[in-house]
Amino acid sequence: MFKFVATGDTHFGLNLWGTDDPVTGVNTRALDAWQAFDQIIDYSIKNKISLITHSGDVYNHKSVSQVVVNEFFKRTKRISDAGIDFVILSGNHDKSRLSQAKCSLDLLSTLETPNVYRTDGSELIDLNYVQVATLGYYLSNEEIKEELERFNKQIDWSRPAILIGHLQVETPQFANASFKEDLNLTPLSLLTEYPYQFISLGHLHKPVTLCEKPKTMYNGSLVRCSFSEEKDRKGFNVITLDGPNLIDVHRQSVDCLQMLTLRGTMAQVRESLDGVDQAIFANTIVRCIIEEDDELVDEKYLKDKLCYAFKAVISKEAKKTQQIRMERGANMTSMNDALRVYFKDDEEADALMLLVKELREQDSQKVLER
Repeated sequence: MFKFVATGDTHFGLNLWGTDDPVTGVNTRALDAWQAFDQIIDYSIKNKISLITHSGDVYNHKSVSQVVVNEFFKRTKRISDAGIDFVILSGNHDKSRLSQAKCSLDLLSTLETPNVYRTDGSELIDLNYVQVATLGYYLSNEEIKEELERFNKQIDWSRPAILIGHLQVETPQFANASFKEDLNLTPLSLLTEYPYQFISLGHLHKPVTLCEKPKTMYNGSLVRCSFSEEKDRKGFNVITLDGPNLIDVHRQSVDCLQMLTLRGTMAQVRESLDGVDQAIFANTIVRCIIEEDDELVDEKYLKDKLCYAFKAVISKEAKKTQQIRMERGANMTSMNDALRVYFKDDEEADALMLLVKELREQDSQKVLER
């Protein structure tokens, strides 16, 4: 029996809404991810974890500063020194589509750090106690099928085997997910055809289970990268395997920056903030969206109330006007009713209706003349 940690989408180097720390030289927003990853290492050492897998997007950009690279390598060495195996799969934020293009993770292979296995995918890594199959981001569905069939011939299924991939998986619950449109979606059935004990996926930032058998999960991003993730429970997965059997999957939370959206008119936002202790917004990025009405936006009040927030972003939203969408072929009666709703003056609506009628007659006459 052994335990391993599955994480991914750490996006080291993300600096949106942060400032440069004068001591470390690292953006304060980036420190959030470092500290969260430190919690993974601390947990793994304390609980005798055998393996940590990273399912891609180690960095937030393909070109990152040397400071960011150094900080990740420091933590990689700490994992190596603890005797924990570390499998790192590159994601689309780490490496470009061109196979010959270099990325900041390539140095890990050059250094040959003990216990660290860096891959772009299409590789089966045998660690004796577990076999780790990997699938990269830029594979087509045909190539994924070929790789899985090749893995199937190489894997000893009497021993533990897991699959990690940085992929866009096609599932009904993510029909409206913000995936990149330049790549095709991978059918879930393509991945679950073989008896892996666990399939660990990266790319989607929302932690979710796609399939129970074999257990297939998106780990989600380690910390909140955008306000679309403000309600997600951030953390990593801890998986227990006993031979070819999956025993347990546990979600372990991490302490990281919170995100909160306040939206409404100035009066509504003021009502929600009055009497609230400002300290409650510490360690939180607050987005305050004021819907404009007749009341002026009191920015001084908002800044005072949010003075303890990690970052307060205040914006104004223009009042939305009602729009009436007319379907093609709508009859004159419905159009007339709609215009009378839009125009308070009936005479103005009637004049416009006469113009519409004339234009329609002219258009019909042109069609007959063709």
